[in-house]
Amino acid sequence: DDKGSSDEAQQHVSRDHIISHNPETGILFIAGGKWTTWREMAQDVVDRALLSCSKYKWRCNTLTTPLLGAYSNMNQNNNLAIQLVQQHGM
Repeated sequence: DDKGSSDEAQQHVSRDHIISHNPETGILFIAGGKWTTWREMAQDVVDRALLSCSKYKWRCNTLTTPLLGAYSNMNQNNNLAIQLVQQHGM
């Protein structure tokens, strides 16, 4: 069936992202990627921006920064994973 072969072909499509720089405006553009790597993409583009406009060697720290609410949920409940499974039937 055509749908099956289409789904299989989609699995092999590159999901890499690229960062482009417009030398006239200084604007950075990011294209490609996938939803599951959005933090990596953000880190790459922020690192590129910092490199081009900063005399300091700063780096983006998004991969080590917890998402909003991550600490409070983890600290309040050590059984969060179990509760999520029970609530959502996973």
